[in-house]
Amino acid sequence: MSSDVQKLITVSKTFGFLPPLAWKLAFNEKRGDMIMAEFIPANETLNDWSNLVCMQGFEGLAEDVEPAEFLDSMADTYKEHCQGEVVYQQLGSLKVEGLEAVHGLLGCTSMPNIHNASITVSASYITSPRGEMGYFTVISDDDDIYLVHKSIRTAVFTAESAPINQQNYRDFMAE
Repeated sequence: MSSDVQKLITVSKTFGFLPPLAWKLAFNEKRGDMIMAEFIPANETLNDWSNLVCMQGFEGLAEDVEPAEFLDSMADTYKEHCQGEVVYQQLGSLKVEGLEAVHGLLGCTSMPNIHNASITVSASYITSPRGEMGYFTVISDDDDIYLVHKSIRTAVFTAESAPINQQNYRDFMAE
């Protein structure tokens, strides 16, 4: 595991946001000032996952954007790829270990099942769209922005029947 991934894990642990021990590191990348690590259940693949925990760090970004704006930009990114309706609800501001943070729910009722648009994926790996829904937290320290989220893939759903909502997201995160 790279030192960049170790840094993300250490930061995420500080915020109480870690994947289950039985999960595996399925993808990590450092691109410019962004580092990312994605974890999935040990028996799943990036092209066929049911649960995912993603941690990202953006060095030096805290001076340029507020956490709420960053979360809004994530929703805009979902709009670019979503083939159904985007489900987005900011849940407000909070403090995480004394740092500024916002949290919210974000998903897509019908998302193409492709891991990373920058990766050339064989047509055999592209399956029918799935619903995708997650709980996102954006945390800002003096210099950096951190994004941690836990998401699930399900059958395609409607905005009204989103599998994670304001009433059950705490139970989803406790699992």
